[in-house]
Amino acid sequence: MVIIFDVDGTLIDTYPHVRASYIHVFDTYLPEYKYTEVELKSFFGPTLPNTFRTITADEELVKKLVKAYIDYSKTIVRDYIKLFPNTIETLERLKESGYKLAVLSNKRTEVIKEQFKILAIDKYFDLIIGYNDVKNPKPHPEGVYLIQERLAKDVVFIGDSVFDMATAKNAGIIGIGALWALTSAEELKKAGANYLIKNYKQLFEILERWENVR
Repeated sequence: MVIIFDVDGTLIDTYPHVRASYIHVFDTYLPEYKYTEVELKSFFGPTLPNTFRTITADEELVKKLVKAYIDYSKTIVRDYIKLFPNTIETLERLKESGYKLAVLSNKRTEVIKEQFKILAIDKYFDLIIGYNDVKNPKPHPEGVYLIQERLAKDVVFIGDSVFDMATAKNAGIIGIGALWALTSAEELKKAGANYLIKNYKQLFEILERWENVR
């Protein structure tokens, strides 16, 4: 079986980093734009281009804002990102148990790899798929299909957002909603989550139940 993870809000606590990067871009390049905290949270999940397209239809400006975000976020990343509790222990246990581990994210692949190296979790993953590796990012199922082609058909997807659960539903696979980030249980269920977990212990309980019925 392959365990597919989302990154932001699932493996890594990145919202403070994402929030600070967006605020810098808005304050620097769109000083008249009035954002709210609710709006900033809504940017946590979609791709950068799609997020900025909700603000402007000017594709040249979108490119400029994306570049500004990327450039600034690199300068503050080490001060902001951290792993959620028990992440490394969980990844080690999954690998020792014979699971293959993959990532499907709406972040750029190179950014994921850089952050994984900083946090020393890059060695655990067999495949990383960012939004630049597919034509259609989440919630389109293309990324799931690509992972199935390269690793195995038997997959589950763990994520913290409605985009993740919709992706799992669209791909016809099990979606496990992580409740330790910004999205509520109600929102995850509505988006199609098959299971909800408050911690990684509950993930292993689910996996053990599946193994017992195989």
